[in-house]
Amino acid sequence: MDAVMKENYSEKIFLETETDTIEGVIIDSSDDKKFTLTKVVRYPSGEEYDGVYHYCKDEVKNVCVLKYINSGNEIICGNSSDANHFLTGEEYDRLIALARDTVFIDCTNSLFGEAIETINKETIIGIDAKGVSHGRQSDIELFSIYTRSSIYQFDILKLGRKAFDSGLRTILNGTIVKVIHNSRLLSDCLYHQYSVKLENVFDTQVGELMVERNVTGKIPDYVCNLKECVNIFLGVPSSLVHSSQDDAMWSVRPLTPSVMFAAARDVVFLLALQERIEARLLSRLKKGTELFLTLVRDSENDEANFYIGRNHLVPKQFLEFEFIDV
Repeated sequence: MDAVMKENYSEKIFLETETDTIEGVIIDSSDDKKFTLTKVVRYPSGEEYDGVYHYCKDEVKNVCVLKYINSGNEIICGNSSDANHFLTGEEYDRLIALARDTVFIDCTNSLFGEAIETINKETIIGIDAKGVSHGRQSDIELFSIYTRSSIYQFDILKLGRKAFDSGLRTILNGTIVKVIHNSRLLSDCLYHQYSVKLENVFDTQVGELMVERNVTGKIPDYVCNLKECVNIFLGVPSSLVHSSQDDAMWSVRPLTPSVMFAAARDVVFLLALQERIEARLLSRLKKGTELFLTLVRDSENDEANFYIGRNHLVPKQFLEFEFIDV
């Protein structure tokens, strides 16, 4: 652990303890007994602290480091072997800044109209809803949409069905790709309570299942929740994601900044997660295509002639190909 600290001076670091996760920037790791950090944020609360803080090394259970591009674009997180797909420090900082500066909408005024108009210009969005743990028997309390440049939080507890009648339904029924983690109960709730039939959905929970099948050859018995997926694919500690649907905190009004920030963190990682999962799912196709492109092209003349008239056959090289996910 000490070696990791010394190699990552001035990088984004997460210290995971039994009770919480500390985010900060390393300014001193020379002491054998403590880490010295600045720009500290404590999760899951998301509370920020000014100044310099010291943390006992004996209390740290795991360390994650996100490196910035100008430091080599390398990322270290525990024992992960898939580091090249994780978030960079810049990506993380940008996403968290968006999550702290959401657009909160609780009436169908000009701000609502502008939000709907802006969202409709997107080709892909992330979606999260709070209060849908009982499916069609639920009433959505808070509905969040992430558009790479903004996070819109619609107070459905106050807006009610009118939010969907005034524009959200068109978005959810339309051609925009909606990235959702575990769409089952949300789809049920939207369909039966708000007359919304979700279309063009990329479910990251389904994506993770397919990646797992590609790696192990079988579908696991249990799904990965959002906390687990964010950690597996993005290298972000799971405690940064709230992901609970039935907490009473979502129904209390007014919503506090910390609650809004927690909800925003549940949606802001979705598009990055979708990109990593899609890349993993397409990796085998790309490998197979590369084999087809080079199979005849790079062979000697006699071997190339052998393939003439045999386009109806699956090449033996393809059958023997090791389609290992990376």
